[in-house]
Amino acid sequence: MISIGPYHHGCSNLQEGEKLKPLWANRIIVYSEQEPYILYQKILRKIEYLRSCYDKEKFDHNDKKLTKMFLLDGCALLHLIHCFCSINQEDGLIDSNFTNHHVANIQQDLFLLENQIPFEVLKILSDDAKFQESDHMEEMIKDFITSMTTMARGKSGTKLNQRLL
Repeated sequence: MISIGPYHHGCSNLQEGEKLKPLWANRIIVYSEQEPYILYQKILRKIEYLRSCYDKEKFDHNDKKLTKMFLLDGCALLHLIHCFCSINQEDGLIDSNFTNHHVANIQQDLFLLENQIPFEVLKILSDDAKFQESDHMEEMIKDFITSMTTMARGKSGTKLNQRLL
């Protein structure tokens, strides 16, 4: 349903998810009061390091294409994490007409090994963000990861798990 990162980027069976990523990315960029061009430049400056996080034989994306993909996918991912972790979690997904089943599938897709992007991308995208005081993106990322790993073990001890269940 959702492809994050270079391994399945552009696959025809994932095009529905690709259509949503620009909307989600734009929402987090506007919400964080950042400029896409500046974020693009920050990622481009670290593209060699980010590229080194992957097996070189698995993809042949040029720097500009890879930078654009990291920007779009990273911002879309931050938006999803923000939606899943904020009190009004449905606000960012409501106009997508997702059922609880869709949301659960998206959450699971985000943890597939082939759907990984370097954490450095998320740091670049959130370092200068001007989120509301209560929204600490790094803390939300940790909550999201913790909640999904404890849900996989059948536990529901975190705040996020309790909101999702």
